[in-house]
Formats: sequence, structure tokens, C-alpha cells
Amino acid sequence: MKGPGLCLGLLLAAGPGAADGDAALRCAAFWQASADIRRASPGYGISPATSEALADDFRARITTPDDATFAREREGFRLLHRGVLRGDRQSRDLAERIAARCDGLLRAE
Repeated sequence: MKGPGLCLGLLLAAGPGAADGDAALRCAAFWQASADIRRASPGYGISPATSEALADDFRARITTPDDATFAREREGFRLLHRGVLRGDRQSRDLAERIAARCDGLLRAE
């Protein structure tokens, strides 16, 4: 498994109550990638500023920063968001599940 599928698998593997640094890092990368794609494609869903604010919220929760992992996750999520933009249903469903999981992490605190 590679790319976005791996990202979701790792995010979900964190388990319940996973407001830990790893899950926060993945959610920060997810929303940063969203902001990247939204800046390049105006009119796509929520604003880049909103995506950026969500990424910042998760960055503040990262306990052990790992720039290499963040960059790798961010690139995988960019591919996912590009799929959503192209209208790929599987990408959209996956992005919605990841966004819901990240939302759950914010609500858990």
C-alpha cells in the first residue's frame, strides 16, 4: 500500500484516543496538503486559509516534530486531494474519512 491509502491506514491504526503526536502530524499534513491544492485551484471546497488554520491547530499538537515524515505524508495527501479535485469518488470518500478522523481528534480534547 502506498500514498493516501497508507496515510489513512497509519492514521486509523493510531486507535481511539490517538490525539498523540503521530496522529496530529498526519492531520497537520492532510490539512496542509489541502491548503496547497486549494491555493492552486480556487473554488475547490473550503478556503486555503481555513485548511491552513486546521493544519496549524494540528501542528500545535505534535509532540515530536519530524520534518521528513511530515513532508512524506504531505506529498501523499496532495495526491489524494488532486484525486478529489479530479472527481475521483474513492479519493473523495477517503478524504472525507480522514477529515472526520482528524475532526474527532480535535473534539477529543
